[in-house]
Amino acid sequence: MEKLEVSTVAFAAPMVFYHSGSLISEATRCVFDQLFKQSINWVFHTDVIPRLPGHPEFWLPASRDLVANLAKRTVAETGNRIGRAVTWKLLFGDGRLDLLFQAFVKHTRDTTEAFKGYRHTSKLYVLFPYNVDDGPSGAFEVEEMDHFSFLQHSYTEQDDWQDIQAVESEFLADFHTVLPRNMARTHGYFRLKHLDTDEYLAMGTGSEVRMTPPLDCDSDDWYFRRVRVPWWVRPPDGSFRLEAKSSGKWLSVRSDGCVVGSDDQECDEQYWRMHAGSDHSFRLESVALGEFLTVCECNGVDQVCVYGETGHESHEWRIRRRRLPSSRASEVNGDEARGNEDFRSEKKKK
Repeated sequence: MEKLEVSTVAFAAPMVFYHSGSLISEATRCVFDQLFKQSINWVFHTDVIPRLPGHPEFWLPASRDLVANLAKRTVAETGNRIGRAVTWKLLFGDGRLDLLFQAFVKHTRDTTEAFKGYRHTSKLYVLFPYNVDDGPSGAFEVEEMDHFSFLQHSYTEQDDWQDIQAVESEFLADFHTVLPRNMARTHGYFRLKHLDTDEYLAMGTGSEVRMTPPLDCDSDDWYFRRVRVPWWVRPPDGSFRLEAKSSGKWLSVRSDGCVVGSDDQECDEQYWRMHAGSDHSFRLESVALGEFLTVCECNGVDQVCVYGETGHESHEWRIRRRRLPSSRASEVNGDEARGNEDFRSEKKKK
């Protein structure tokens, strides 16, 4: 146990350690150093939660934008046009929101000042979705920081990119969900087995999507992979695209509910969400239509489509990874058979 080393990895964790005053004892410093060496906290860009509560210069203005954008989004989605106009005037007219924010800052100044005693004790890996100098890019850049360098990043440091700053403040509430499950990433290829028909989803080099029975051969037509997109292309809501290996096209749904392949970059109908089911099964929901991927029989032929009844058993799917080549599978099966035979022989001897 003396040689046992424990390390932790957290995602978007807030500051939970507090020390009063600037003087730190030697024992406390040793603990902080040890925690820094063995702990990592991943942070996505302008996520507010990791700045709580010890960085009020960041989370106070961020909270103002967060409340404003959530209120605007709520107003825009409810009521009729006259009701929205009245509500908008009551909430935002004459700078009411700014006045409320200024009053809050004034009356909580002593409390927020005390909050600065909270700090991060781990290394911070901060993911930036673009370079400050180069603007938006398709790759994430990771910068390692300690607590004090982390505090140097203010909320409004990207003022040179006003359009990006506007997008950031709009989706500020979603940033806390980016890590770890909403990172823009591509998964390995897999097959999708429909449990009700015991067949596999397939797409060839064209746009036709079909179901195929389980065969002894293995085809690229059967394989898909999940592809997530950066948050500045689409809000980080957990949605993804399913890319076919044969054609490179994405599984897409038409307005009539039929499922086809599409290579249109701007098509919202190609995004899906996964809902876990029982016994390692799951359902695939179309983001555009809110209905589930299923198989319907049309004139005696199985047709891939989406259907809205949530509890229907035909919505259940299961992931199957790439199978072993036949020669390798035979080798593995032979090893297992020989192992079982050796075990039985040893048992008889005993």
